[in-house]
Amino acid sequence: MSNTRIGEADWLRFVAAVVEQTRDELEALSPRLSSPSDVVAVARLDLDMASARLEQIREMLRGVVALYCADQDMEHYASGRQVMGRLQICGDSEYLHPWHPFPGQDSPREIRTVTTRNGTRKRIIVSAPGHLDSVTLTETAGDVQPTLAQTER
Repeated sequence: MSNTRIGEADWLRFVAAVVEQTRDELEALSPRLSSPSDVVAVARLDLDMASARLEQIREMLRGVVALYCADQDMEHYASGRQVMGRLQICGDSEYLHPWHPFPGQDSPREIRTVTTRNGTRKRIIVSAPGHLDSVTLTETAGDVQPTLAQTER
């Protein structure tokens, strides 16, 4: 890892991207919480409040960057790299991943496995710095281990 100095605006961009990712993940839970039970209704209310609060924080961070760094945008670091990676995973759904201001932190690795709104399981992978890929996992009846993986870009 190099000693490249990361500017204040890049750190704010990174924090805003993490908040956006968290809000998106919370919103993705919403369709699964549509049961009429009281417990689910309360959970849904809490989710809506958490999502709204994260949106408020994200907008505040964007405002701070706009105020102190008016000549810069929130979508790219000073180096020109994207702040947020976006990967289409199912129809109009996308997975969001904030790239770290230090490029060396975004080495190839598996990030996580997600379940899409239609129930498809996808393994999200950083295939190279700045590049997201997914692998669709399929299962045999009664077996929770993936039996076939198909890479998608």
